[in-house]
Amino acid sequence: MEQTSVKEQILKSIRESLLEKDEEIISDKIEIKPELKENPDEFPDLAFAEKFTENGGVFHLCANGKELVEKISSFFHDKKLNSVFCNNADLGELLQVCGLSVFDHTITTDVYDYMVMPVDFLISKNGSVILSSKTTNLENLLEKTRHLVLIALSSQVENSNTEALKLLAKSNKNVYPAQTLILPNPSLQGRITITLFLRYVA
Repeated sequence: MEQTSVKEQILKSIRESLLEKDEEIISDKIEIKPELKENPDEFPDLAFAEKFTENGGVFHLCANGKELVEKISSFFHDKKLNSVFCNNADLGELLQVCGLSVFDHTITTDVYDYMVMPVDFLISKNGSVILSSKTTNLENLLEKTRHLVLIALSSQVENSNTEALKLLAKSNKNVYPAQTLILPNPSLQGRITITLFLRYVA
């Protein structure tokens, strides 16, 4: 996906979200064109998306929950789903809604075709992703899958690794989770493929 198309998708979602909010308040439909400054500090999710795709990640922007379900369902459609790992209860329910009934709650010695995991933080400065055992099992993650599927919200984007790690510790009683993994490069030197579904949150 080209960088410009990623930027256009995110800006379009922001505009649509702002229009939806205004239409709930204003009875007459008035075309509103919010002025959006292209400043990474103002739109960290946009900066993250550009860096993530530059680094080789596969990125899907979802404007709302319905689109998230549609895109995940489309992604897994017609794939052989013999070994999909997910040990997060909320994502397990989402996968069921998407029609995916084959997922596991335990790590085995076999390599999984797909691992579906939640994200703790996304970093706008460099496009990296932070995962931790606070939300999922990271045991031998990089040796256990060929394709990592991550699901996140735009509200999980932070500017830097340092800021994100401070928040992670704070949310875990001021200590770091047992395992914390920073994925600096979505392609991981070609070892696995990383696909990220990002749901935009206004």
